Amino acid sequence: GCRNFLGGSLAFVTGFLVKQILDEEEGFPFPINFGLLFAIAFVLFGLAFFLFAQMVEPAEPVRQQEVHLFQQFSRALELVRRDLNYRRFLILRWALSAAEMAAPFYIVYAQRVLGVPTGMVGIYLSAMSLMGVASNLLWGRLSDRRGNKLVLQASTFIGLLVPLAALTAPALQTILPQEVIRHALAVPFVLLGVSSGGTRIGSANFLLDIAPAGDRPLYLGFAYTLLGIVLFLSAASGVIVDLAGFPLLFSIALGFFALALVLSLNLRDPRMEGAHA
Repeated sequence: GCRNFLGGSLAFVTGFLVKQILDEEEGFPFPINFGLLFAIAFVLFGLAFFLFAQMVEPAEPVRQQEVHLFQQFSRALELVRRDLNYRRFLILRWALSAAEMAAPFYIVYAQRVLGVPTGMVGIYLSAMSLMGVASNLLWGRLSDRRGNKLVLQASTFIGLLVPLAALTAPALQTILPQEVIRHALAVPFVLLGVSSGGTRIGSANFLLDIAPAGDRPLYLGFAYTLLGIVLFLSAASGVIVDLAGFPLLFSIALGFFALALVLSLNLRDPRMEGAHA
């Protein structure tokens, strides 16, 4: 949580530096501006590599024998079959990834359907980014004190409120002033940022908690490979909007969030079980 908070804060501050360097009136002319950015990036990457090289990795058991790709894939499938908790986590994470496919369309929906002016869009995105960064401290503390199962449950419930708000917004437009609606719409974007931060922290930490030391690379590698496939398939969200409109996409997202919330109830949190043992 602290790492994500510091990294997000630095990224936010760096955005102002990039804007200043690329500014057509007060910044540097092309190609000096891009050259300066690349030089700064080179120095920072070099510093990061140096610091990472100084880290001491804890000694853990590793497999000495060579394992071919197909053998590794077969072992991964066996893990999914044998480890019920891992299997439940994978299905939950797939559901969350499918639900998050609607995220890029909330801004488009706000502009096209709800008539939000472009100036408000910047406020929404800033609120989402800032609260997403700030929430990392909350999620990290919750993870340490109450376990990552609760982090996943809380972030999933918060995420569920976003498509629900999008679906009910047109009805609210008929009873509330437009100015009130425009400012109130910042709330779903704040929730989106908070939910995304919790999902990242909860998922990564829960996966580390349930993976045995000797099989941890396989647990993580297979999980992220499958998530990559789901993210690739999420391109279908644009097709859904074109063919059936925003309400269907948001309804699908709402359904997947609800499914993930139900699935989270059956997760077994080894960290909390150890604390109560």
